[in-house]
Amino acid sequence: MPRDLQLSLERHQKIPLGQQIREQLRNQILQGKLPAGMRLPSTRDLAQVYGVTRNTVIAAFEELLAEGLLVSRQGSGTFVNPEVTSRTAGMPAMQRSPRWMQKPPLELPVTRPIVEGTIEFRAGLPSLEALSKDDWKVLWRAVGQTAFPADYQDAQGELELREQVALFVRRSRGIACTAADVMITSGTIHALNLIAQVTLERGDQVAFEEPGFPLAREVFRHHEATVVPTEVDEDGLRVQSLPDDPPPVLIYTTPSHQFPLGYRMSLPRREALLHFAAQHDALIIEDDYESEFRFDAPLPALASMDHHGLVAYIGTLSKVLTPALRLGYIVAPPALIDRVKVLRQLTDYQHSHVLQTAMLELLRRGMLDRHIRSMRKVYAQKRQALKEALKETAGLCRLIGIDAGLHGFLQLPDHIPYREVQRQCAARKVLVEPPDRYYAQNVPLNGLMLGYGGLSLPQIQQGGKVLSEVILQCATENSS
Repeated sequence: MPRDLQLSLERHQKIPLGQQIREQLRNQILQGKLPAGMRLPSTRDLAQVYGVTRNTVIAAFEELLAEGLLVSRQGSGTFVNPEVTSRTAGMPAMQRSPRWMQKPPLELPVTRPIVEGTIEFRAGLPSLEALSKDDWKVLWRAVGQTAFPADYQDAQGELELREQVALFVRRSRGIACTAADVMITSGTIHALNLIAQVTLERGDQVAFEEPGFPLAREVFRHHEATVVPTEVDEDGLRVQSLPDDPPPVLIYTTPSHQFPLGYRMSLPRREALLHFAAQHDALIIEDDYESEFRFDAPLPALASMDHHGLVAYIGTLSKVLTPALRLGYIVAPPALIDRVKVLRQLTDYQHSHVLQTAMLELLRRGMLDRHIRSMRKVYAQKRQALKEALKETAGLCRLIGIDAGLHGFLQLPDHIPYREVQRQCAARKVLVEPPDRYYAQNVPLNGLMLGYGGLSLPQIQQGGKVLSEVILQCATENSS
């Protein structure tokens, strides 16, 4: 064992041993104690010396390899990356975890970067065909001609922008609201955190669609709520499956395009959900993501049917324009907006004046409406390309949730496991998403998520062709 490599593992701490190994190795590399180019002991030797499993050491090494602090050379071992520069002049690294680091770290669903040279059917990514450079220049020019305020602005969002957002949701979703009912946010996750923090106490129940949006689920868990998985079917969230003893404080739903299965909540189910909320004094959080992109007759938003202040409606521009644009909104009863506004003053206080001004111009000039109309045509073409690419599997598979949004869900027959299809597609550089992470406890539906919004038509055609070939090959192999 190299003299320079010394680890101090504290087994009585809540921090996992693998995390302790990773953090101590990282600190020693960045401090220059483990010099660039140094060869590390094998994972087997480290595991034996420190009395941990080899898998624990392997996981720590893999994290450091992913961060670029270590490099692996086949047949030679693992080395400190020769290109790593120590940070001895920077902030001092902690030698061990202090009391204020004892709280378990947050765990989030892993989102890997898109790998160049692959075709990835990832859900949640819009088309790269966003506003033209000329359109953006118009917006930023308008920002530059605006006098910057000398003081902090309204934590709820700038009044003119909230007025335009109110007009937009009234026009597009039929929601009767005014600027007083609107809060400008940094997107869906920000909105959920704000609402959760002002409504939930430890142990409160949150009814959550099963399967559902993993990041949203983790938001409620982070606020120490009891997340209750609630079944969905082809009519959306099953109201009869909601707990009633005790009833949930919040009900999270994606009625326009259930995430991830893509079902649309029927009108009777919407009415039943509103009735349940009124009967049990619950707040419905309506996440209306991708509602702008519908390919058939729309159903009314829950918020447009609400006459008793039971719905907090969440919208975002991330799917309409680009995820890089961190801007969204909450439309909710004034009493809830007032609480969220106070909380906003205690956190980041207000959204960027520059970004709010640009979005104000986007709405005021009608550019957003024109862009949505244009992108509906683009996504309709991509949707059709996906259906065409998969038509040879129609006798085996069922493509659901394709009537709205930017993704569909491909149901596979029981004799074709989704993991096998995923593995064979990956070998041909086509990445499809398994359903596992969308489920909290139930056995996942045998199928694959197919996000097509961020792909070009040729990519959809080629990726769909590979997926079809793999499915047909699996069907042949499994039937013989």
